[in-house]
Amino acid sequence: MQPDNAEVHYSLGAMLQKLGRFEGAKTSYRQAVVLKPDFAEAHYNLGVTLQELGKLDEALASYTQAIALKPDFAEAHYNLGVTLKELERLNEALASYTQAIA
Repeated sequence: MQPDNAEVHYSLGAMLQKLGRFEGAKTSYRQAVVLKPDFAEAHYNLGVTLQELGKLDEALASYTQAIALKPDFAEAHYNLGVTLKELERLNEALASYTQAIA
């Protein structure tokens, strides 16, 4: 494997995520964002993985970072809304859903 290639770590994370191996996916996505901090999709998929693991506060941080890097990232806005809803932060969830639609 190419230890210094963010795309390789991202691809490995995506494969592990599809296999339901969320701890491994989390590790791969984290390595991808360490190597390429502006990789919005890696932040997003890290958020999805963290949400699957029940780490909602960490998922919020990942979605927020993805949106900061790519403000028109509709999927990130939507999943941020889902996570906020799970945390019963309904007004914030509504704002995220509205942004996803926009």
